[in-house]
Amino acid sequence: MLRREVLNLLRSIHGKRFSGALPYFSKDFEVVVTRDMDLEISAIVDQYSCYISPREYFCSCMDNFIRKTICKHIIASVLKAYAENKISEFEMVNLLIWR
Repeated sequence: MLRREVLNLLRSIHGKRFSGALPYFSKDFEVVVTRDMDLEISAIVDQYSCYISPREYFCSCMDNFIRKTICKHIIASVLKAYAENKISEFEMVNLLIWR
């Protein structure tokens, strides 16, 4: 379960993108987590391909492409990986906050 202070921090940093990611949280999509040199998360949310690592992030949606910022698909992918116990809370915070 996500601690309230972490949830509030994510909500304050990402605002509407965080709120927009929550409906995807209940949808059925697979999140793949690999750990070679770095933690890497890959997912397809709706029709958009997402890739997240500590060094970079990418989503094929226009929001990410135009604004060059974390989009709701990336947030949903990281939250889903956390909910499925594939990453720790510390890793989730590092991927979503320290950018």
